[in-house]
Formats: sequence, structure tokens, C-alpha cells
Amino acid sequence: MMCGMSDDSRAKGRRRDYVIEQIETVPMTAEQYDQAVNAFATLIVEWATSRRGLDGMAPGHSAED
Repeated sequence: MMCGMSDDSRAKGRRRDYVIEQIETVPMTAEQYDQAVNAFATLIVEWATSRRGLDGMAPGHSAED
């Protein structure tokens, strides 16, 4: 890790070479939609948990949140 650089400054320096050529959608049942939303929420929680600081608080939140 380079000293003095935040995670954000390193991320901005990375090159992205992704091109979305097409987007496909398919109809979902209500149950499939609920499962997809729950899976996405779980991913968000896991990501946020992995980004927590040493004090146990998520960045940008105080103990009162």
C-alpha cells in the first residue's frame, strides 16, 4: 500500500476498459424478484461491513446513527 494515498485516490487512478454491448432482461416472478432484491441487499451489507473502520463504524456514520 502506498503511504498518503486514500482508497478513493487509488481507485480514480485505475483504468477501466469495460464496454457494455447489450443488456438482456427477462421477466421474473414475484418470488424471483424478492430473492434478487434480498441477494442484492446481502451483497451491499457485506460490502459495507468490509469497509468498516477500526472503530467498528461504517464510514460517514456516527455512533448515534
